[in-house]
Amino acid sequence: MAERLFFDRPAEYWEEAVPLGNGSLGAMVYGDPVWEKIPLNHDTLWSGHPVRESRPGAREAFERARSLALAGDCAGAEREIDTGFLSNWTQCYLPLGDLLLDFPKGEYTDYARSLSLDEGTAACAYTMDGVRFRREAFCSHPDDLFVLRLTADRPGRISCRVRLASELRPISGSGADVLWIDGECPYDYARHMDHLPGGQAMYYSADPEKHGVRFRFAVRVLTEGGRVSYDDYSAVLEGCDGAVILGAVSTSFIDFDHRPDAEYRESCLRKLDRVTDGEDGQRVSGLYERLRQAHVRDHGALYGRVSFRLDGPSCDELPTFERLLRHRDGGEDAGLYSLLFQYGRYLTIAASRPGSQAMNLQGIWNPHLHAPWNSNYTVNINTEMNYWPTLPANLEECHRPMLDLIRAVSVTGRDTARSFYGAPGWVCHHNTDLWAHTVPVRVTSTWAFWHGGSGWLCRSGWEHWLYTGDRDFLREFYPILRGAAEFYDAILAENRDGRLVLSPATSPENTFLLDGKPVSTAEWTACSQAIAAELFQNVIAAAEELGVDSAFSEKLRADLARFPDFRIGSRGQLLEWNEEYEESEPTHRHTSHLFGLHPGRLFTSEKTRLREAARRSLELRGDDGTGWSLGWKINHWARLRDGDHALRLIDMQLRPVDPNPAVNCRRGGTYPNLFDAHPPFQIDGNFGYTSGVCEMLLQWEPGRLHLLPALPKAWRSGAVSGLRAPGGLEVGMSWQDGELTGLDIRGDVSGLRMTLFGRDFVYNQ
Repeated sequence: MAERLFFDRPAEYWEEAVPLGNGSLGAMVYGDPVWEKIPLNHDTLWSGHPVRESRPGAREAFERARSLALAGDCAGAEREIDTGFLSNWTQCYLPLGDLLLDFPKGEYTDYARSLSLDEGTAACAYTMDGVRFRREAFCSHPDDLFVLRLTADRPGRISCRVRLASELRPISGSGADVLWIDGECPYDYARHMDHLPGGQAMYYSADPEKHGVRFRFAVRVLTEGGRVSYDDYSAVLEGCDGAVILGAVSTSFIDFDHRPDAEYRESCLRKLDRVTDGEDGQRVSGLYERLRQAHVRDHGALYGRVSFRLDGPSCDELPTFERLLRHRDGGEDAGLYSLLFQYGRYLTIAASRPGSQAMNLQGIWNPHLHAPWNSNYTVNINTEMNYWPTLPANLEECHRPMLDLIRAVSVTGRDTARSFYGAPGWVCHHNTDLWAHTVPVRVTSTWAFWHGGSGWLCRSGWEHWLYTGDRDFLREFYPILRGAAEFYDAILAENRDGRLVLSPATSPENTFLLDGKPVSTAEWTACSQAIAAELFQNVIAAAEELGVDSAFSEKLRADLARFPDFRIGSRGQLLEWNEEYEESEPTHRHTSHLFGLHPGRLFTSEKTRLREAARRSLELRGDDGTGWSLGWKINHWARLRDGDHALRLIDMQLRPVDPNPAVNCRRGGTYPNLFDAHPPFQIDGNFGYTSGVCEMLLQWEPGRLHLLPALPKAWRSGAVSGLRAPGGLEVGMSWQDGELTGLDIRGDVSGLRMTLFGRDFVYNQ
């Protein structure tokens, strides 16, 4: 089974190009025979600088809002938040620029373009003037380079001009054997109604103390035969037998808490020197093969851990977008399901490696100077969704950038907790960025007043402990867990029923109607209470595991005993807010009130009443939605052990979306390069799908392992290997006509109950 994306024409739109990455450096390859464009990104190229935001009077505004919400005046509470509590926007993730190659014009035939998922390489080939040309590219993690190889089946036929371009204050230059471009990110960035000095959207200061992240992108061209020359703006190849183009990037970014003053120019050139010193034209092929072998070995060591196969027709020979169109029209293609599953794992490996930044709304691939939603970290689900499949899909190393992000916001979030709430511990609101922004952004309560980011992020650290059993990690991470719990414990308030609630609260981005007007702020919400409840439980369990903090654990137990019960409405649904308000948008994309079902682990198998209420909520919300919303619902239905309904959502997510911006599409689906369509592109839907498949095949609850818990009837035969479960377990299974034919579980299963297809099952190791 070929694990590749395949196309029979060059990319015209960015959403048709194929992604490459090494965790920090990202590239999109179009594969045009005449004019090759390769947009590039680096994970540390953001606007802005380290800053700790505050707002005078915010604490008092919060206290007034709390009093109003507890008294039942939700609209008044919202006015206090909107007028006295919100602060500044996050900064923006920015594109590095483009690597451009101009080739001789001509007609071409026999075109083919592909992305190999198991090797992490992009290739295109075509015939022009009787010559077969081929290109292959990859982003090497071992050597931290972008690598492009040009070959032809006749000598002396490779000629082109190589250029670099950027929108970030570029300064171009060249030396005897290198082409480079230096640039700088803006010191500040404005979004929507914000205005910076001079009315600029992107602000560059003349003050030398106020500079943004700076960078160098350098290219070195090595040729076999022919010649290469450099001028001020390009490198020119003439009559070569073959060529290798190497690209390196370094930036001045240090970390979230320091001015971006790291040396970057010489460090960039050293990356090229490390691999090219001593090489000459006769050894270019050997150099390329060494770089390629190191890359494929490194990539394959991660990618090859998991296999997934569904028996049935697989249209591997068809171009990928044709497969999407065929699937939409009812054609069977079992291989498309497994391809998209592995594509999610591929994207994780390409965009998140130890030492890189965490994946943002677009992973590491963003072509826009003014990116949708700043291409930031949106932590009211989207950032977390990026990492849902990482541990179950056996990519523990790739999870570490997420843990680094949590460590950063736990530092800046202490200032936010103190200045905005007068509380200990730390908090993060719904957006953050490279600089660990934690304050509520300048928009409205509907989006910005949501203090659940810290609690939701913490569950990623807790899951890391569950899957790895690494006590040293738990010991190091425990203060972060505890700090988040300290914050929630401090702001809990007693309501009129004598219950402890986080008040006021919102349910991310959703509203209800009061006197015919939309309002987002309620006394309490199911989402906020569930996040705090699970966090408190995890802190108690961590403290017990480490033998620490018994007094604080008792305090959290006492808090939990006074939390209100989740409420069920007149239609059998789980209530999103503390009252059964009329919903402004009954089919809203967020299902935040179902956090306890997924990704949380509160609505376990024995909580049948809550699970049925969650099911009813999903039915009322409806199936359709944006790309990531479909991804979340796949996971919800999988947790409810309804594989057929999960597959229905998968088929909706696979709807082909035209990348032409002139074609108006308002529903989620998949672009020709299999990127998730919000629309526009957001990468979280890709990871929501891969996570959903993991949940359909394997689920864990304390003391119980569920094998094939949500297998759709249409997936009657297949096999999977390498999936992970908490407790260090690794699971492989095969099944035929709905019956298990093979099972291999590596790890300690003593004391663990198992179910297979929802029935009790005894496994003899």
